[in-house]
Parts: sequence; C-alpha cells; structure tokens
Amino acid sequence: MSASSHPLVEAAEKGDALEVQKLVKKGLLQPNGDTAQTALFAAGMRDQVEAVKALLDWGTPLQGYGGNQPIHVGARAGAPGVVALLIARQADFLAPDPGGRTPMTLAIKAPSMPTVKILLRAGAEVEPGEQAPGLAATLREYALEKLTNDLRKMAKRSVSSAELAKADEKVWQAQREHMRLISLKEEQRAGSVLISLEERLVSEKEAAEKSKERESQLTYDLNELRVKLQTVQTSLTQLATELEAARKEESTEKEKKMKLDAELKEKQLELNQALEEKAKHDETSAEKAEARDAALQRCRAMDDDIQARRTENDMLSSELQAAKAEFRAWQRNKEAAAALTAQAHRLLGSSA
Repeated sequence: MSASSHPLVEAAEKGDALEVQKLVKKGLLQPNGDTAQTALFAAGMRDQVEAVKALLDWGTPLQGYGGNQPIHVGARAGAPGVVALLIARQADFLAPDPGGRTPMTLAIKAPSMPTVKILLRAGAEVEPGEQAPGLAATLREYALEKLTNDLRKMAKRSVSSAELAKADEKVWQAQREHMRLISLKEEQRAGSVLISLEERLVSEKEAAEKSKERESQLTYDLNELRVKLQTVQTSLTQLATELEAARKEESTEKEKKMKLDAELKEKQLELNQALEEKAKHDETSAEKAEARDAALQRCRAMDDDIQARRTENDMLSSELQAAKAEFRAWQRNKEAAAALTAQAHRLLGSSA
C-alpha cells in the first residue's frame, strides 16, 4: 500500500482527528515516517487543523523532507488555520522551500490574505514588489490592527503629575543642552567650512597652475598626435590600396580556382570513363589472352605440320630432281635413238 492511499492519510485529509488518533495508537506506524509526513501534508493542504494537531501531538516533525515543510504546504494551499497552528508550534515561518520561496511569498501567490495576515502577525514581512488582489488592503488592515494594539497597551499605563514635572525639568535641561550643542555644532561647521574653503582655494590655485602646464603638454601631445595621425592615414591609404589589390588578386585566384575545379571535374569524369574502359579492356584482354594462347597452340601445331610437310617436300623435291635427271637422261637417250633411227633410215634408203 502506498503512503498516499493509507487510511491515516485519508483520515487526515478528511479532517477526522478521532480516526487519526485511533490509527496512531495502534502502534503500527512511526510519527517520523513517510506515511505520517504525507498525512500531515494532506491535512495541511485541506486546512484540517484538528487532524494536523493530532499528528503533531503524536510527534510528526515540522521539518518535512527535502526542504519542503508543512508550513510551506499550508501557505501554498491558503490554509490560515493550519499556518497559525504551525507557527504556534514553533514552525520556521521564514524558511524558504526548495524553490527559494518563503511561506509569505507562497501565501501571496495563493492568494490567501488571511494567511498573509497571520504571517504578518508572526513577524514575517512582504518583499518589495509583491502584488496580489487584496494585498494592499490586508497590509493596511494589519497596520491599523498593530496600531490599535499598541494604543491599547499604552492605554493601560498611567502617568502621575510628579512624573510629568520631573520629565519637564529633564526636557528643559535637554533643550538647553541641545541648543548649546547646536550652537557649538554650527560654530564648528562654520570653522570647518572656512578651513575647507581655504584648502579648496589653495587646491584650485595649484590645479590652475597644473592645468596650464597640462594645457601646454596637451598642445604638444596634440601636435604629436596629429603627425602620428597623418602617418597613420597615409599608412591606411597604402593599406587600402594593397587591400584592393589583394581583393582583385583573390578574385582572380577564385576564378582560376573555379576553372581548375571545372577542369578537375572534367578530368575526373574522363578518369572515371577511362577506369571503366580499362575494366572492360581488362575483361576483354583476359578473353584475348585465352584466345591468343589457343591460337599459339594452333600455330605450334601448324608449325609442326608445316615442318613435317617441309620434310616431305624436301624428300619429294629430291625424288623430283632424280626423276628430272632420269627424264633428261631418257630424253637424251631418246634423241640419240632417234638420231640412230634416222641414220639407219638414211643408210637403208641409200642401200636400196
């Protein structure tokens, strides 16, 4: 069960002092525990004076926790009865809460003028600048109330004629002494004024002489400053010229930089395209390398075949040369045979 829903808290919030007393007498709770403190705060917010009194009598402390005291809760809620009870029980009505606000400030912000009046009677003061509906009237009522109480106290005192006569004698003695002291004071004041005027006259003369010297020095310094100013102006003019030249140069450099950036971007695009082409070329080169290796293998096979054919051709050529030689020999033999045949024919013909 949470502290806020405890029967003690509910009874205190309702102002049921008898129920509060019954619950605390059971001895199940501690007066300085969270439940007791929560109950005290709940009763204070509802201005349940009797419930607050029962809890205080039980021993629930006035200090609260975290810097927040029951009197802060009562002032914030505008509970004059609880605030008056807490002040009577020696609660610190000047202590600030965790936000730095005193009970008087909280009561004004509530606003609860009865609570403000109770705090005024206890000795609290209103901070300058505090405003709230009815605050001015409450302050006037409190001032009138305080004056009335003071007059009532004075009315209870009695003064005899002998006391008045004695007081009158003392008054006249005091007045004569007062007049003597006033005269002495005026004479002292006049003497002091005279001495002060003399000292002032000497001081002003010295100041005048120093002023003349200072004026001469200032004139000299002014001339020096004029020369320096002229030099500075000349330097500034030169600096302005150099600055303008630097600005123009900077503008030129910016234009060059822009051109270079454009060229760089263009070169970057070309580089990217070249890289893409290279990647494609690399892929193609790999394919070509494979084709080249295959072609080399085919070339080697063809070379071997050509070499074999060359060897065969050499053999055929040798055979052809031999055949040609044989043919030529056969042709020569044929010619020789033809010559012999012709000679034989001639011989045969002549013999016939």
